[in-house]
Amino acid sequence: MNRKVPFIILSIFFVFPVAVYAQEQTNTFDFADSLMEEGDYFRSITEYKRIIFFTDDDNLKKQCSYRIALAYCKSNHFPLSISYLDDLLKFPELPPEIFAKTDLLYGINFYFLHEYGLARDYFEKSLKINSSGTPELLLGLLAADNGNFESAGRIFRTAAEKSPESESGRLAADLSTEILNGSSLDSKSPFVAGLLSAVLPGSGQAYTGHWFDALNAFTMVGFFGFATYLAVSYDIQRNDGYYFYTAISGVITGFFYLSNIFGAAKTAEYYTAKQRQDFMDGIRKKIFNTVP
Repeated sequence: MNRKVPFIILSIFFVFPVAVYAQEQTNTFDFADSLMEEGDYFRSITEYKRIIFFTDDDNLKKQCSYRIALAYCKSNHFPLSISYLDDLLKFPELPPEIFAKTDLLYGINFYFLHEYGLARDYFEKSLKINSSGTPELLLGLLAADNGNFESAGRIFRTAAEKSPESESGRLAADLSTEILNGSSLDSKSPFVAGLLSAVLPGSGQAYTGHWFDALNAFTMVGFFGFATYLAVSYDIQRNDGYYFYTAISGVITGFFYLSNIFGAAKTAEYYTAKQRQDFMDGIRKKIFNTVP
């Protein structure tokens, strides 16, 4: 009997299970990635954690840890995402493709936690190692959030020039002109709205498109104004020198009248803020559909 035969048989027994196990881990990883793409973040996290528990491959553990942090971020669990990024940085060495994304993901988490200073620090830090144009996109978004639309446009142009062929670069080129529309959004003047309602209750609310509020203000002020007129007539007829009912109804009418003016000014502020919010929500949606 050929002596090589037992050796070949033993090799098959040892090598084949290892190959099968490695393939199984690859399949599980691909399955977890598909769950992530479908938006099934918590099931994908479970699969990534399963791989980390069973594998001895440090590189695979690093990739899974990053994807867990990404899944927590996408599912709006930002502190948990930051926690996994902290754990990820404890590994002695990170693959360049993961290392380039880590600061970016830190920044995105802090952005959604409204820690804008920290977000900016991480986005600027990622500029040194990430050439995709994505850090510039996010820095431009921060500028636009502060109302600096021209500055945001310049930052987006820089991203487009830096990485013209990437998805982030192409988006930045489009946004560099679109973001300038933020300076000319439709707005309503609180002063004009208040003045209109001072002249005719409810007209300031109508000016801002709040028709129900306009009708409500006109009705309430009109009703109590008429009630005050009746109270004055009644007190005059009594002719006892006391204008008790006039005073009570006058105070109530004055309250509704002033509230009508204040409310008109606030609806103007709300209208302007809503225009900006809707505009910025559209910009954010486009950016976060491409990153991280």
